[in-house]
Amino acid sequence: MNSIVYLSPREDIPANHHVAVVIHKDERGVEKGYFYDSKEKNFGGSGPFDWLMKEVLDRATRYATEQGISTVVVRAKRD
Repeated sequence: MNSIVYLSPREDIPANHHVAVVIHKDERGVEKGYFYDSKEKNFGGSGPFDWLMKEVLDRATRYATEQGISTVVVRAKRD
């Protein structure tokens, strides 16, 4: 079972190994996002090709389970 942690915009990103979910709004105001393993490089997503918020959370949680990572951290995109 994974724990999902939602960070406020001012909270620091945790140092422990986690799956990071980065959420942003597209040009139409739709919440989209991408995820990455915190031990890997953050490539910044693919803009219009990012997943809808529910789908990215589902995929990130599935990835975390498959990789044995216990925490999924959700945060807003920071410029």
